[in-house]
Amino acid sequence: MAAVDAVAHWALRTLRIPRLELWIEPENTASVRTAERAGFQREGLMRKWQQVGDERRDMFMYALLNDGL
Repeated sequence: MAAVDAVAHWALRTLRIPRLELWIEPENTASVRTAERAGFQREGLMRKWQQVGDERRDMFMYALLNDGL
């Protein structure tokens, strides 16, 4: 999680990127926990969002806004 915090802080503060987004498969509970602990907020479920192999998969969409740091 320290890596996610460091990159998010650098991107939002140093580069002044207004918004960071993550897409996470709903079954990937470890990544969901890491994103939420780093301050990312779930904004929705993107149905059939990502092509993975031969199928399209759902993804949670998370965002962290620059005003959050």
